[in-house]
Amino acid sequence: MTESLSLLGQAASPTPQLLGVLGEPYETVCTAAGCDAESGPQEIQDSAQRWALRHSGRTGHGLFRRVVSDHARVTRSE
Repeated sequence: MTESLSLLGQAASPTPQLLGVLGEPYETVCTAAGCDAESGPQEIQDSAQRWALRHSGRTGHGLFRRVVSDHARVTRSE
């Protein structure tokens, strides 16, 4: 029996392919000791980066972790 995958209802090869980003994939987190500030989820990468610039200007913190998420919905096709 050969298994195949279907992405969002379309037949596909066994290797999933990105069909599009779902949700708000960009976030920036301050990594300064004792600081738990973060941009929160953003739809646009530039928004998360602008948050880091504003935070750095207010606090002097200079190191941030950038988080980029994407999601793929994968279902088995029989």
